[in-house]
Amino acid sequence: MPTTMIQPEPYPAPLDPLNSLGLDESEQPASVDYRALGIGPDAIPALISIVADRRYDTALLPAAWAPLHAWRALGALRAVEAVEPLTALLARSADDDWLLDDVPRALGMIGAPAIRRLTEYLAEREHPVWSRIAAATALTEIAQQHPDVRVDCVNVLADQLRLFATQDSEFNGFLIADLLDLRAVESASLMEEAFAADRIDPSITGDWEDAQVELGLLPARLTPQPRYQSFLFDRSRPEPPVPSPGRARERRAAEKRRRKLAKQSKRRNRRRK
Repeated sequence: MPTTMIQPEPYPAPLDPLNSLGLDESEQPASVDYRALGIGPDAIPALISIVADRRYDTALLPAAWAPLHAWRALGALRAVEAVEPLTALLARSADDDWLLDDVPRALGMIGAPAIRRLTEYLAEREHPVWSRIAAATALTEIAQQHPDVRVDCVNVLADQLRLFATQDSEFNGFLIADLLDLRAVESASLMEEAFAADRIDPSITGDWEDAQVELGLLPARLTPQPRYQSFLFDRSRPEPPVPSPGRARERRAAEKRRRKLAKQSKRRNRRRK
């Protein structure tokens, strides 16, 4: 039997536009001035309600995008009250790449008040691996958007990476990726140790030579570029060119876009039935 689409009731002004805003899926991230729509601090409790409203999971477009706009608005408002509910959303990130990319960005906008909860979440092994990867991404976003707490975020990521011997190699790879995105040269010796122990999936970041290039410690590779393979990447595509500072980050971003586009058509078809 077909899934019944339940359309949530419109929220009262000023939140009613969220049910009709829709989303230009080619714009990453979408630029909406939520304050210009009249959505200010007084709307925070209602925005949190929208984020938690599971009826939107099967809502028709464009209302299905309302939670996304709600968490983006919470980020723009730097709503400390939203740290816990937004972190809780990460448990669903394995099934929704908008959560994987977008919720960490919103938490990044909130900044320092989110560090403690994300640190706890990252360390809790009962969470799905993609959820923990999203928590690490959120810490990276915080460091990038709030340079005054960059050291704190780097320390959290490095502390988690120190457990590389007992962690999944792909999870370790994403921790390395985040440290590379933050140009964490201060963690280079730890990264080298994890690579030497063969506990890093090289399809995510490349090998230790690639990482050194990313960190600016080498001008170029000293050995030929290996071919990296993992379930995360399309094996039919050619390997990326020799890395340069910033190139590995571009590759990781391109992979996230590919994964997202692969799911979007399926979701659109489901919601338009």
